[in-house]
Amino acid sequence: MKFLLIFILFSQNKNPVKAAWMSAFLPGLGQFYTGNYIKGIVFFGAETYLLKELIKDYPEIDKDKNILYRFSYNFVLAVGLWAFNIADAYVSAHLYNFDKDTSLMSFYIRKEKRLGIIIEKKF
Repeated sequence: MKFLLIFILFSQNKNPVKAAWMSAFLPGLGQFYTGNYIKGIVFFGAETYLLKELIKDYPEIDKDKNILYRFSYNFVLAVGLWAFNIADAYVSAHLYNFDKDTSLMSFYIRKEKRLGIIIEKKF
């Protein structure tokens, strides 16, 4: 079981559907699967904080109108962050094996012994 978990987390090709389901089950787990460890920690921490606030405010909803507004606001934030977490894990898995070259266009000047100077344009 331990070997299977290590193999799933560190395999070369990342399945986007698997990453999305992992993030749906536990926020940040899909980011860990795709190698985005800091984003995974941030998503997990933010969802944990919002859920803690929801649990704290739930018993006092009937007593104060401001608590109802705060509870509703935190609920919308938690659901939105959870959906964004799933979408981010899905896209991160798609882009896992994408070419890491971030330059859109560049010029290279090389000196050749026979021809002089060669200018290359990369698209």
